Amino acid sequence: MQDASSTPSYEGAKSDWLIKNKVSSDINTSPTNGLFAIDNQGELTTSDFPREYRYIGANPDNYIQFNNELWRIIGIFDGQLKIIRNEFIGIKEWNASGSGKFGINDWITSDIQTYLNDYYYSTITPEDQMKIDDNHIWKLGGSSTSDDVTAQMFYERERGTEVYEGRPTEWTGRIGLMYPSDYGFSNRAILLY
Repeated sequence: MQDASSTPSYEGAKSDWLIKNKVSSDINTSPTNGLFAIDNQGELTTSDFPREYRYIGANPDNYIQFNNELWRIIGIFDGQLKIIRNEFIGIKEWNASGSGKFGINDWITSDIQTYLNDYYYSTITPEDQMKIDDNHIWKLGGSSTSDDVTAQMFYERERGTEVYEGRPTEWTGRIGLMYPSDYGFSNRAILLY
């Protein structure tokens, strides 16, 4: 693990500098770790206009300093960084206050969404709060089957319209959770010949 004091700090989530410099210096064709361009089919690409950039592999150098903490870059999507905190935030219940034994499986009304976007957000430094997109659209689509369980399948279904009856397909807010596709893409085996 990299020491937080030696980790570079970038100037915000929508940084032209990051796209021009971080991407060009980190873009990788090695078979194990790094930043890779992904096309619309979820495959590695060398296109100048990929769908997104993702850090892939067991231990890519994707560390960033944010809120005086060590975070990891999941990827770069539409000129924005998606990051995840490197340290465990603690055990939080999805929706303990909902009805039923396990609460209600609805992100918009969940306790974890409220915790992250109210309490946790208030603990972020004011200058780093300004780097967070208040109006980011988070996709809430899901899947009722377990066939074709691939990162690309999750990606497509997360952006789809399959949800529990009456539930929305998207939510606008600041802080969300890592998508299953994010996990899948980061852990996929990279074999380049």
